[in-house]
Amino acid sequence: MSTFRLLFHRAAAFNQEGAYNLSKNCGDSAYKNLKQALQIMSQLTAEVGACGGGDESNRTVKEDEVLEVSGAVAIPFRDDSSSYYAFNQALLFQPPSTLSNSSLAFCVSIIIFNLALTYHQKGHPKALGLYEQSMELLSEIFSGTRDDDTVHVIQILALNNQTQLLNLQGQLAEANAGWGSLRTMLPLLECKSEEERKLVGDDIFGEIVLNLLVPVSKIMAAAA
Repeated sequence: MSTFRLLFHRAAAFNQEGAYNLSKNCGDSAYKNLKQALQIMSQLTAEVGACGGGDESNRTVKEDEVLEVSGAVAIPFRDDSSSYYAFNQALLFQPPSTLSNSSLAFCVSIIIFNLALTYHQKGHPKALGLYEQSMELLSEIFSGTRDDDTVHVIQILALNNQTQLLNLQGQLAEANAGWGSLRTMLPLLECKSEEERKLVGDDIFGEIVLNLLVPVSKIMAAAA
């Protein structure tokens, strides 16, 4: 196994361990695992860049070529004071068969998403910025691949969670802006095939669609 792939497998293992610790409500341990995964990915990114950036001929995320979201781990961070659903699972990834800046960035975005969950568990506002980083990284790298469903799914999950946390913190103007952005993605959610919905589960999409039926401000008022 090449050094690149060995490092990628180590990063995936740390991410998976972080997901496991999140499921056990061990946020501090999960944070350490995920930071280790990010450090390895940073090293990989530097080495791939030094070798010419890898294969960038295809920027789409495909199960048979780049990677897949291989599973999810439940974490107990839903706030009972709000009826606005937040995606309470950590994401896992598998090392891609072809190394590229695109595949590295996608995996980094997953690790950052999981880091956001460690703060979201505690209702910490730092989660907001991490969700934003995950979305921005995906938008920057995959801006030309609007048909990439895996990327869209993670962007939707991050924006949904960011909106939920803004709602819980009483930042209604920002929460409603997030709600509005999510609502423009409703067609993407409704047209997903059964295969695509397996990424997070059909029931998860149903919960997010329910979030979009009522403005955040009304949900907040009802919970008060």
